Amino acid sequence: MATSSDRILTTHVGSLARPEDLREILTRRHLGQPYNEVIYRQRCREAVGEVVRNQLAHGIDIVCDGEMSKISYTTYVKHRLNGIGEGAEQGRDARKTFPQHNFMPPDWQEHPDFRVFREKMFGGGPATVKPPVFDGAISYKDMAPLNENIANLKAAAAAAGTTNLFMNSASPGVLMVFIPTTH
Repeated sequence: MATSSDRILTTHVGSLARPEDLREILTRRHLGQPYNEVIYRQRCREAVGEVVRNQLAHGIDIVCDGEMSKISYTTYVKHRLNGIGEGAEQGRDARKTFPQHNFMPPDWQEHPDFRVFREKMFGGGPATVKPPVFDGAISYKDMAPLNENIANLKAAAAAAGTTNLFMNSASPGVLMVFIPTTH
């Protein structure tokens, strides 16, 4: 673990703006629509490299992958865990996936650049999402996406000349806040 005795080390936890083409692929993937898996994986690798270089250029000490391979912090788990299905609610605006009081604090609403940030994160128009729901016993479905995310971050960090990395994941407690259960 990185430490410092003369200053506080900086990091970023969570999503960073994804390139528009990758965001479109993520939406198609999440909705179960056709997409090119090879291009998806290539764009994830490239986007992680870009976001790692950008964090270092802005003085971030401990870099993350910016969640480039995920459509959101909590809904990606349906690709990795059994016991998670799709909820009945359809046609939901991706920008409203999370409760407003948790997702957009008043100071963000008042910040003049927030609209630009939000559009970079979620796109200019509404995107339909299929919200997940816990519908069975939870178990690992596929470790390959996790292993690929780790490999992408390690490769990007090595190429950028850093070994100080952080990768977050949605904990069970957080998932229970955002994903309803029918099980």
